[in-house]
Amino acid sequence: MPSFLRTRGNKILRPDDSEIFLRGLCLGGWLMQENFITGFPGTEQEFRKTLASKAGQKRASHYFNTFLCSFIREEDIVFIKSLGATVVRVPFNYRHFKTGKIRGKGRFDTKGFLHLDRVIQYCREHQLYAILDMHAVPGHQNADWHSDNYFNVSFFWQEQFYQEEFMRLWEFIAAHYRNEPAVAGYDLMNEPVLDDKDAGHILNRIYRETVKRIRRIDRHHIIFLKGNLWGQDFSGFEPPFTDNLVYSCHFYSRLAGKGLTYPKKINGKLYNRSAMEKEMDSRDWFVKKYNTPMWVGEFGAEFTAPDKTRYKINLLDDQISLFQERGYSWTLWTYKDINHMSLVHTDPSSEYMKFIAPVTRAKVRLGCDLWHSSGLEFQNLVDRVVRYAGPDFSASREKLRFEIIRGLGQVFSRSLLDRLAARISGLTEPGIKRILSSFLIRECVVRKELSRLLKEKLRQGDGA
Repeated sequence: MPSFLRTRGNKILRPDDSEIFLRGLCLGGWLMQENFITGFPGTEQEFRKTLASKAGQKRASHYFNTFLCSFIREEDIVFIKSLGATVVRVPFNYRHFKTGKIRGKGRFDTKGFLHLDRVIQYCREHQLYAILDMHAVPGHQNADWHSDNYFNVSFFWQEQFYQEEFMRLWEFIAAHYRNEPAVAGYDLMNEPVLDDKDAGHILNRIYRETVKRIRRIDRHHIIFLKGNLWGQDFSGFEPPFTDNLVYSCHFYSRLAGKGLTYPKKINGKLYNRSAMEKEMDSRDWFVKKYNTPMWVGEFGAEFTAPDKTRYKINLLDDQISLFQERGYSWTLWTYKDINHMSLVHTDPSSEYMKFIAPVTRAKVRLGCDLWHSSGLEFQNLVDRVVRYAGPDFSASREKLRFEIIRGLGQVFSRSLLDRLAARISGLTEPGIKRILSSFLIRECVVRKELSRLLKEKLRQGDGA
């Protein structure tokens, strides 16, 4: 049975004062669905609304419930534990707790705990910890798809009622899990992005108030605080203001993307182990200064070019070695997907991959997913538009290119969502179950090179 953890100095400790490193995998794409992980276009809330409008709420609910029950099961936790992991990070969308009322003092739905309770029970039974990560917060903490944001505007930082809803939800969650030792702690907010001269002050206020409100209910659990700008920046952060805090960064290498080798020189800069150390210095100076624990909550690499697999493995090998040399906890992004950057992926010949293939092909051709590389023809089209804008456009070319890709991707995604929803609406309930069973681990493929690397690293001073 796991026991409550606490911090002392820069270490995370068990009750007997032995050190533990929280190292393992993120369960991305499950309770916070992401387009490149499972293949749908756009954002989760768009997907859910479109399917409900095309197929009816009953059929849509059946589809999503079947997905949630297939994607993560007990055998997945058993497999992760067999690698030597001590933790899973569980990203979730606040909308699981929504009752239809975003603003004000409306109640939260206890059904939001259904699958969280299930995975925590598996963790408890198999001696694994869970970190609960609010991946999408009310009002959106950043402008990206992974906060379930199709507005491209982050309302959370400007609107008090969204901040209040966020804090109240954490109080609700803390009350539910305050006596659960299999929960290592609460990762308050995934990848906040606050581009403001007072960013540090605003983050400090929200973190301090949220922690204060959680602590009135739950004194047991660690609370994890993410850096600004997608977990990269701790400038403006105040010193640790209470006990049992762990600070968290994310670290995706410049060479993590599709088709890139490692090491590699880009625009005259060599990206290698030495450069990686310098990048880490810019993220971990805060925890060194204040002697607090660091948890690298996300890092990873794309495996979409099979001939570049060995380079990605070497990249991740160097990253994990760097984290472990500095005594940091870490969780790899991600555990399971449709063969982009995961440890376990759907079989290319599976029913699901055949079913979704027309949509995924169109997504690549039309550049719908910001994270996953688009087709060359689409990239060339965007480059032509950027050149056309020329000096008459005040923003940088890089920013203009990004906004065009994001805007066009959203327009195309909405059309593709209609197509996908129409296909799903034509399925029977047994058909839905058959297709989504492709996500069961027994039907999936384990990336052997990555599995070997994780087993090796997780057994090196794992604190288990």
